Amino acid sequence: MVPLQAELLLAETDLFMEDHDWSLSNHSPQLSPQEFSVAQTANTFEIDLDGKVLTIQFSDHSSQLLLDIPVEGWTEQTLVLFLDKQLRDASIGQSDRIAWLTKVVAYLTGPRSIALSALMQCKYPLARRLKDRLSRIRKAERTSVYQRNLFAAEAKPELSFDHGFRFRDGLFADTRKYQGSYKFIHHFTGWDQVPAFDGDEKGEEFKCAQALDSLPQVKHWVRNVSQHRDAFWLPRAEMRFYPDFVAELKDERIMLVEYKGAHLATGEETDEKRAIGQLWEQLSKGSGLFVIAEKSVNGKDVRTQMLDKVEP
Repeated sequence: MVPLQAELLLAETDLFMEDHDWSLSNHSPQLSPQEFSVAQTANTFEIDLDGKVLTIQFSDHSSQLLLDIPVEGWTEQTLVLFLDKQLRDASIGQSDRIAWLTKVVAYLTGPRSIALSALMQCKYPLARRLKDRLSRIRKAERTSVYQRNLFAAEAKPELSFDHGFRFRDGLFADTRKYQGSYKFIHHFTGWDQVPAFDGDEKGEEFKCAQALDSLPQVKHWVRNVSQHRDAFWLPRAEMRFYPDFVAELKDERIMLVEYKGAHLATGEETDEKRAIGQLWEQLSKGSGLFVIAEKSVNGKDVRTQMLDKVEP
């Protein structure tokens, strides 16, 4: 949880954004030739979107001429209003959006020297390109406000075990179940009520569950079901993070286990999960443990990695 407007609220980026004042004016309106360009040939013109070329062939010469000849009613403001309609978004005020789009069009027709008539004929691909740009801008703002509220020096996140996830009767009862022959001893809902795994019994996630089940320190554990209303989750900038397993140890500590195959053990997503998991562990003041388990780390198998976390 984080304090927002003198109230402790769940640490979700959507809530952060409600209290975050941002503007498109802080982001560049310039589309580079690599992002968007229009090239005319004898009988066609090409629209280049991030290296993906859309080629359109003219049915007659009159269409070809429209690329570089002014047409009555086609103005920069006409194009701006069209783009605004295509890019409507409740999270961005119309005045802010129109001001930014005006700069976008002015840059394309000015420094980039693309004829307005060409932009008008390519207005739908241009709108798609700008939707992509706005998506990246929104993601950057969400990441920024997420980092500021949880990880910045001035951030004041808090953690409480009084509310939230509970080991309780009927947990994940409405989910698809594991149908294999292996009988887990310590799964909270019983050996015959284990939620299905990703992959089969030869899969690494299943083997991780076996290793967790064998730990003498484990009181019980559960296969955490992603997106389920009763699942354990931690906040990420764009979505929620659902660790693969949640275990309660015999000393009442809670351990979260996220399994990552070798091809997923590094990368931006895993780094983000590791960061929020470590923050959760830190804020728990000894009541929580977080581990990202891999097939092998410095010669240690999955079981040994979890043992090291339980008894460092």
